[in-house]
Amino acid sequence: MSYTPGEYYMICDRCGFRRLASEMKKEWNGWWVCFDTCFEKKHPQYTPPKPLGESQKVPIHRPEPPDNFITEKITGDDL
Repeated sequence: MSYTPGEYYMICDRCGFRRLASEMKKEWNGWWVCFDTCFEKKHPQYTPPKPLGESQKVPIHRPEPPDNFITEKITGDDL
């Protein structure tokens, strides 16, 4: 390892070895790991497929009728 201007060392979050920053890569879980030995791709089961949504629809759709309120006074004889 020779000196490169602007280069710095990092510690691998998986193995703990000191490596140059140019030899490190950030994983899907946020860890900085050695690119050549410790890096692992994200397994597909960690991102399950999204549901496609509801495909069943109501065959006949009618709007709800407006509410009818009785404004007159009702007595017992009306019932």
